[in-house]
Formats: sequence, C-alpha cells, structure tokens
Amino acid sequence: MKRKENGTIAKQGKNKRFAKMFGGAALVATLAFGGGSILNSNTTLTYAQTAPAATPSSSDITVAPTTDQSTQVQHGMKDRQGGRGQNPDRAGELEGAITSISGNTITLKSNDATIITATVDSTTTYTEAGKTITLAGLKVGERVHLKQTGSSNGIYTVSAVEVELNHDQGTVTAVSSDSLTITRADNSTLKVVLNSNTTYTDLGKTINQSDLKSGVKVEVEGNLNSDGNLEASVIEVEHDRLGGTVTAINGNSITIQVDGRDAPGGGRKGQDHNKPNAANNGTVTTSTATTKTITVDSSTTYSAAGQSVQLSAIAVGSRVDAEGTLSSDSNSLTALQVNIQMPEYRGQVTAVDGSTITLQDRNGTRTIEINSSTKYLNGTTAATLSDVKVGTNLEAEGQVDSSGKMTASLIQLGQPQQGPGGGHGHGR
Repeated sequence: MKRKENGTIAKQGKNKRFAKMFGGAALVATLAFGGGSILNSNTTLTYAQTAPAATPSSSDITVAPTTDQSTQVQHGMKDRQGGRGQNPDRAGELEGAITSISGNTITLKSNDATIITATVDSTTTYTEAGKTITLAGLKVGERVHLKQTGSSNGIYTVSAVEVELNHDQGTVTAVSSDSLTITRADNSTLKVVLNSNTTYTDLGKTINQSDLKSGVKVEVEGNLNSDGNLEASVIEVEHDRLGGTVTAINGNSITIQVDGRDAPGGGRKGQDHNKPNAANNGTVTTSTATTKTITVDSSTTYSAAGQSVQLSAIAVGSRVDAEGTLSSDSNSLTALQVNIQMPEYRGQVTAVDGSTITLQDRNGTRTIEINSSTKYLNGTTAATLSDVKVGTNLEAEGQVDSSGKMTASLIQLGQPQQGPGGGHGHGR
C-alpha cells in the first residue's frame, strides 16, 4: 500500500476508483478502508480516505466504499446515471442518489455504491428542471450532480448541485385527476403521478392539466417513487419536428435542407452547445442532405432566442426548427411553431461586471454582452440580470461576432430543460 502522509490520498490495490478530472487538475480519488481525511475548508472534496485515526470534518466531501449496490433503472427510463459516481461526459462532476440531508451536509450513494458526503455553503447554487431552487428543495432519493472547481492547494470546491430528473416519453393512454398512463414506443406503459407542483407546457407556454388527453404525446420529467411510478415535475406536450437550413421561402412555404444529423426530426440533437451553431451560415456540409418543406399559416408562431418574431425574420441561410404535424411520408410539416436557431453558449458564470457576463465552459472562457433587449428566464419563469450570480449555470443565445463575443438575446438560468429545438422529436 502506498500512502501520502501529509495529504489526503491513500491507495490500496484494486480499490482505486477515480482518475484525474476537471481540466488539468491532479485529482486522484482512491478508496481505502480507513477513516476520512480532514480538510478545514468550506464546501470541499477529497474523494479519499486516510489513516483510521482521523475523523471527517463537516466541511469535507469524503468517499467511502460499501458493498450494497441498490441503484436500478426502470425499463424504458432514460438513464443518465454514470458509474463510479462520475459522469464522463460532465467533467468536474460527481453524481449519486441522496441518502440523507442533515443541515448543510448531503450524503450520496453513487452507482457503484460509493458513499459521498458533501457539505455545502451559501455560495452553492441548486437547480431542478431548469429552475433555481434552494437546499431545502432537495429530497432523499433524488439523483444529483455535484459540480466542482479546482483550487491551487488541491482542494476542490462544490459550486453547484443539480437535481437529475428521470425523463420518459410516450402517448397518453389514460387520464385521472392525479395521474396519467403513458404508452412508450415499445408498447410498455408507465404511470405518471401528478401533484400541485407539476407544471405543464406546450410549445413553451404554460397549459393546464385538463389539456392532457388520451392521444397526446408527452415528455415527462420527475423522480421515481418506491412503487416504480414517476412523480412528475414537468410534463411537456410533444409534436412532430422538422429542422434544417432554409434554401427558399415562397409565400407560406419554407424549403429546407435537412442534414444527416438532424433529418428528419430536426432540432439540435448532438449539437455542441458551447460552439456557435450553423444558424445563418447557409451551409449544409453532409452528403446525406435532403429537401423538406415546412408549411405555415396565420396561426403559426415564430421565435428566436426566446423572443417572438415574425415570418419575415426567416431568411435563406437561416437554420430553423419547426414543430407541428408531419405528413405521412415525412417530407413536409404543417407548423404550429417555427424557431430560428441562434448560436448558444452554456456554462458557469465566473464574473458579472455591468453589462458583461463571463462564462466558463468546456472550451474555455466566453464573453457575453447584455443590453436592454436581453430576456432572462429561470425555467419558464421571468428572471432579471440580478439573478445572474457567480456560480450560476446558464445558457445564452444570441449573435456572435468574429472574436467569439456574444450579444445575448436570451439568458436561461439553471440547466435548461429541453424544449422546442431541444433534441427530441417524433418525425424520425
């Protein structure tokens, strides 16, 4: 066994659990069957255990092994649960299910049954379903991500806690006053439990529970209860989707080229949210591009970066994502809504200085300028610039200049839920 006497790392054979994460910081998370390390700093991570003589400090995150591995994923449920307490697609984060909350201490169990104990403080931010919540809004049994940032002395600070909701989709086949039954594409069913906190949306607008009827397609986000039913936080009505680059506009007909990535459902599935997308460049680079038609009428609505616009805002070269009803051959769509896609940046706020927001994403530092026309949302609720604080996760949409600086039309706080143009659809 190898031991670092003055640090927080101990190694014991095959019990090494984690490797280097989050940029170039040298975080090594190993497991030994001893006591926890002591670090006298608020909201910190050690991911290790040292000699049995030490007792964990209330300001640490420590990791301990256990043989009980009870985490399961129900059939059909989309699984975002990473192994070993770590999601490889979300560098700098640990994840697990909350097993207890005591004061400002949260205990988690990861997929490989590793126990993670975290202490949070007044600077930690919390989000659920795209909305900012508080520590009191966390519940035992919920899965969460702990986002960490590095420090020069090797101690890692927890900057954000994000509730990771289970989500599923299907067609409503039964409705009661407090539940829905949805049938998935594979004909399996799921009971969805409704409560006073459940929100309902259709094309970005709030609707009522009574609007959900048999035959309606929905996506549901929430937490599984002990009965295996999904307790819904958000229910979004889904429509067929078609998206691509505009090649012609003729009256109420918009002709688009749909590339292989998006065809025929469209949207931004697979898009790197931290790189400006193909909006307005008029380029389709894949050999699998095909031509489709979007038909609009007087009831069709149009949006760009969360703002209402007119049909005249769409030009040849614009990249659009439309929702509505596909024809039987999937070559055309009668649109209820057409969204003009804008470049996006998504990351964590590191500074707010007047009209400038500095954002850190996986590609580096981004500069975002805001003005009197910038719109702010927290989920579907209106927000303001004062809600944008250091440590907040956000997504910004707007125009990007040649230097990479964005002038934001929309600032979405929290980890935005998928909405129109958000990467799922039924036209496929």
